[in-house]
Amino acid sequence: MFKSAKFAFLLICVLCAVERSSSFGFTARTNQLKSMRNAVNRGQRNGMSMRVQSARPFASNDWLDNIKNLPASKINKDITSHLWFNTGWAVLITCIHMFTPQHYIDDFHISTVPQTLMASALSLLLIFRNNAAYDRFWESRKVWGAITNTVRNLARLGKITIDDEEVLSLYKDYLRSYPFLLKQHLQNTRNDEELDWLKARLPKYEFENIQSNPNPPLLVLQRMSQILGTLFPPSSKPSQAKVFYRIKIEECINLLSDCVGLCERILNTPVPRSYSRHTSRLLTVFLLTLPIVLVPHTEFGTPLVVLLMGWGMLSIEGIAYLIEQPFDATNNQLPMINYCNNLFRNVDFIVSEKSYGRLVDTSILKKYETYHVNGGYGGGPRIEAVPKDSSKVQSS
Repeated sequence: MFKSAKFAFLLICVLCAVERSSSFGFTARTNQLKSMRNAVNRGQRNGMSMRVQSARPFASNDWLDNIKNLPASKINKDITSHLWFNTGWAVLITCIHMFTPQHYIDDFHISTVPQTLMASALSLLLIFRNNAAYDRFWESRKVWGAITNTVRNLARLGKITIDDEEVLSLYKDYLRSYPFLLKQHLQNTRNDEELDWLKARLPKYEFENIQSNPNPPLLVLQRMSQILGTLFPPSSKPSQAKVFYRIKIEECINLLSDCVGLCERILNTPVPRSYSRHTSRLLTVFLLTLPIVLVPHTEFGTPLVVLLMGWGMLSIEGIAYLIEQPFDATNNQLPMINYCNNLFRNVDFIVSEKSYGRLVDTSILKKYETYHVNGGYGGGPRIEAVPKDSSKVQSS
């Protein structure tokens, strides 16, 4: 009676702890959503776009949610057949051992040393396999980071260099389409809905020419170079500043062309098949021999032990398969559509007049030998930006 009451008390304590941690996690997530909603409302009221938001990492209080969404895990779905096969094999070995009077498995006197040595080799293979897959994922993310920086630089340089509004608008459209076309190129898909805005602004033959090209992002970069060629023909004599900006724009276009090649290299060079196949074979042999070694010790608990160990080790292998193709549209390891939409808004904002205030009149600044704008370096008086309705410069 005392043992039953003690067990019931411990069970109630565990349930209370689970409920408490769950409520704390729910409260934290609710507060975070409220703060994000308030930030969005402030940004909309001030007429500005949202600033960069850091991705929310998993916290220690998310453990209960991770257990709840375990049935929906994609990795579990990928390893289901292999896992249940090994569990069924463990059930068969257990039945042979437990329901035969001779206990045939005991007669073999199998040592656990070979299994231990095999586990060490398998661990090294799994570590290498996952490190190789994560290197591909991280390199892909760095390439898209370089694409983000270069596209923003091109938008800024184009705004300064191109004076014609129609030409600038065309330049902006080609630049905004580059991330979307690169995403579709890497995923081997064509999605005109993502580029409906470009289809409405370009002639029909030009849009079809871009989409039917074997490498649409490179064609868009070629169009941007052609736009620069029309602005600076050989017979013209542009200023030194224009020539400098033209060179910088061409350098950025070359960087975007290099990024296409980097992404194609990652896409077309998977982890060598020999590593993947040998890891899968060794893991299969390990799990098939595991119940033979365990059944004299764990008896009826052998299938459960094999199920748990198989789930853990097969999941590690499944993670490597999942992240080694970061551009895959099904796995969606890299949210490229989010990167594309952010760049679309960034380019539109940089090229538009909203991103630039009224510049300080440089002729007035020449009166001062040293000056600093809005608290910069220098020993002269502080120069404020000229308001729209005034031509005077306030100095402090």
